[in-house]
Amino acid sequence: MAEERKMKRFDHATRQLQNMVAVGEVGPDHARIWMRSDQPGEVKVFCHESDNFRAEQEFGVAIDDDASDYTKTLLIRDLKPLTRYGYLVVRRNDLKPLGGGTFMTFPEKPSDTPERVVIGLMSCHQPFNEDNFDLDPRRGRLLEVTQNILKDNDVKFLLLGGDQIYSDVPKNRSLFEEHYTKNWNHPMGPSILAWDADSVRKAFQERYRIFWNLREIKQFYANYSCYPILDDHEIKDDWGAEKAHSSKAYQNIKKGALQAYFDYQGSRVMERTARLPRSFHYSFDYGTIGVFVMDIRSERKVGKEGEPNQLYSDAQMADLQAFFDRSHDKHVLLIMSSVPIVHLPEWLTKMGNRLFGSLVDFADHWSHGPNQSDRNRLLRIIYEHQVRHPRQRVIIVSGDVHIGCAFSIEWKGRKPKPVLYQFTSSAISNRTKSFMAEWSKAGPEHAFIDMDCGDGLKAKTRLLKSEDDGMNPFTGLNLGLIEVLRDADKDESSVRLRLVGYPEERNGGYQDFFVSKIL
Repeated sequence: MAEERKMKRFDHATRQLQNMVAVGEVGPDHARIWMRSDQPGEVKVFCHESDNFRAEQEFGVAIDDDASDYTKTLLIRDLKPLTRYGYLVVRRNDLKPLGGGTFMTFPEKPSDTPERVVIGLMSCHQPFNEDNFDLDPRRGRLLEVTQNILKDNDVKFLLLGGDQIYSDVPKNRSLFEEHYTKNWNHPMGPSILAWDADSVRKAFQERYRIFWNLREIKQFYANYSCYPILDDHEIKDDWGAEKAHSSKAYQNIKKGALQAYFDYQGSRVMERTARLPRSFHYSFDYGTIGVFVMDIRSERKVGKEGEPNQLYSDAQMADLQAFFDRSHDKHVLLIMSSVPIVHLPEWLTKMGNRLFGSLVDFADHWSHGPNQSDRNRLLRIIYEHQVRHPRQRVIIVSGDVHIGCAFSIEWKGRKPKPVLYQFTSSAISNRTKSFMAEWSKAGPEHAFIDMDCGDGLKAKTRLLKSEDDGMNPFTGLNLGLIEVLRDADKDESSVRLRLVGYPEERNGGYQDFFVSKIL
C-alpha cells in the first residue's frame, strides 16, 4: 500500500509536512506567528524576551478549520522594539510541540535603525530531481548552509520573491498532468481543470506539505520574519501571460491556488477575511527602509488584439503612489517584483515569442511588447519619485529567472538623472542544468539597451561591476543579501548587493560570488 501511494503522489508524499511554525510580519511592537497542525484542537503559544523568561506571555489558539488545512495565525502585541523574543507553540491535548523559534522586533523610529541592516532575498524552491522525483542533494546544497549565511550576516528579515512551491514541476508529478492527477480518483474526473475550487485548494495545500517538509525550510521560516509574494508556479507556469488563464476553465484553478497561497503564505502578512483580496500587494517599513511588495499575478491578463496586457491594477499603482508619498523620509526603498523588470532585451522577447510562442516564457517578461505599457508606467512613477527624493536609494528586487544579477537603470532624456537599481536572486534550490545556465546568461548580458519609457523618458541598463572578480550574472544557486549602511551624520544610507552561493569544490561552506561596489 505504501509503495502504491508513493507512485501516486511524490516519492516523499508519505513524509508530508505535519506540524510547522513560522514568523510572519513583524513591527516595533507586534509579530504575527503562523502555525500548521496535523489535527484540529487548541494550542498554546508562549512568547518571552530571549533573556527574560519571567515576562512570558501565553495565548490560547483554536485550530479548527479543515478548509485552511489547519493553518492559523496569531498576532502578538505589546512587544518592545529591537528586542529578541523566543516563542513555542504546543498542542494542548497531548503537549506535543508544533514548533518554536525566535524573532527580533523592528525599530520604533527611523533614528533607531541599526548602522548596518542586512536583508535576505530568495526565490524558486524546487528541491526534487526531475528524473526520479527524489530529493536532489545538489539542489539542497545551498539550503544546507542557508541558516549559517543568515546567522553569520545578522539578517534582519527575508524577502521571498515567489515560487516557494511548484504546482507543475517535476513535470511527471505536475498537477496539470492527468496521468498524475488521475490517481486521486476524483469524482469530477482525472483533470484538475474539471475540479471545483475546494478540491484544487486541497491539491495545492498538499503541494505545500510536500515542498516544505525539509528541516532547512522549517528552520529559516521559524526564526526569521519572511515577507512573501505570489508568482506563477504557485498557480501555473507563466500565470496570466496566456489567454487561456482568463477562461472559465481556469477560474477554479486560480481561486483554489490563491486560497492555498493565502493559507500558507499570504496570511502571514495579511489578516484573514471571508473573501480573498483582489491583489496580494502590501508594504511595510523597517526604520529608514521602506518596502513595497508588488503582486503581478492576481490581476494579470492578456489584452484584446492590439491592446496592452494588464500586469497590475490601477488600485495597486495608487497604493504604490501612496507608499511613495509617505516614504519621503526613508533612506532606502525596495520595490519587490517577482519578475525582474530588466532581464531580456525587447528584440529577444519579440523574436523568441514569434519563434516559440508559449513553449518558452518570453511573453511573461516585462520587455514583451504588450507588457511594455505597464512596465513604462511603473518606471515613470518610480522616476518621478526619484526626482523629488534624489538622495534615496531605490532598488527593484526580484526572483523567478533562475539566475542572479544586478543592474543599474540610468535615466536619460530628462534632468536630474538619479539611478535606479535592480537586484535578482534566483534560485535557492531549483538548480539549472549547466548548458541551460550558460544559455540563460545571454539575456542579461545582452540587456544593455535603451528603454523608451514614454513621455520623453528613456533609460539605459547596465550590469553592475563587481568588486574583485565576481560574477554578474551568476548562474549557480544563490541567496541575495542587501546590506544597508546608515550614515547618521549625513542622514542617508548606502547599499551593497551580494550574491552568496556554495563552491562546488567543497562541502559545508559558502562564499560571495558577486559583491557590488557601494551604491
